[in-house]
Amino acid sequence: MSANEHAPGFEITGGALGHGLSLAVGMALGARYRNRDYRIINLLSDGELSEGSTWEAAMCATSFGLHHLTALVDVNNVVADGYASEVLKSEPIHDKWQAFG
Repeated sequence: MSANEHAPGFEITGGALGHGLSLAVGMALGARYRNRDYRIINLLSDGELSEGSTWEAAMCATSFGLHHLTALVDVNNVVADGYASEVLKSEPIHDKWQAFG
């Protein structure tokens, strides 16, 4: 059973494959096309930053000017395989997000 079945306001749970931000970008674009004033918030971990789809979604969000989309990254250094810093280093995280706009 997924979290979205028990928590109002949670539309999906994306897991560790890094698809959450891509889905959030799609939701934000959908809201724009339907003239809805939604705030889309994506919660992701630093482990998801090792997935290319996360960075592609960040580029798209900036390119499309999705100002109602917020990505919150939990930098806890924990991933399924151990520690994020030992699997694939993503530092400097803050600088990378700033570079994407």
